[in-house]
Amino acid sequence: MQEPIHFHAFITNLGKYNEGELVGEWVSFPVDEDEFKKILNRIGINPNYEEWFVTDYDCNLNGFDWSELGEYPNLEDLQEFGELVQNIDDSEAVSNAYEVTSDLKEALEGLENGDINYYSGVKTWDDWGHYIIDNLYGDISSIGLDVIETYIDYAALGRELKLDNWGDDEISAGEYWCGDEDASDSEIGEAYIDEVGIEGVANPENYFDYEEFGRNNGYDCTFTSDGLIEQVG
Repeated sequence: MQEPIHFHAFITNLGKYNEGELVGEWVSFPVDEDEFKKILNRIGINPNYEEWFVTDYDCNLNGFDWSELGEYPNLEDLQEFGELVQNIDDSEAVSNAYEVTSDLKEALEGLENGDINYYSGVKTWDDWGHYIIDNLYGDISSIGLDVIETYIDYAALGRELKLDNWGDDEISAGEYWCGDEDASDSEIGEAYIDEVGIEGVANPENYFDYEEFGRNNGYDCTFTSDGLIEQVG
């Protein structure tokens, strides 16, 4: 279950604060203006102490920075921010978009018009590569051998080849494919592909480098606390 977004500010009597006394009250925004007047009265805002300021904020939006509003915000600014928070439906998406944009309006509008996309649980380039393949292509075999060859994990292929002996003399994969007993996994894999081509690899999808594929298709993407934000606008 998504956690509702809240926005509170600790409204403090400035005059009392300057005298060394912390007198204030937590207020949830947006707040009814008549109720706000009652709060100011309770903390002693009167002709002798006319000014208030904010000594603390409490907001569970990822990336919330109190300095955006500051110690001396206008009531209208607090109300506007609180109204935006109040109208959030998908708190996880908005919270993560705000973490990247640092602008709540931009985050909300971007998610609404498709300029910003949020992918929950996508926390690595490998995750992103799998997401693209699974959701845009359906499965790895649909992207074509040319793309698979571009992102072949030569080391993984080489490690697999090293499990068998090769040729009539049953020599090692390194000796057979590279002429070097000490050839690395990647060198063996590359030599094999150079010789037989991607068409000669059984189940080439098993050696697909999802991480590199995701990285190369991660334009304007940022990992957040809970997933990935893609800014396309």
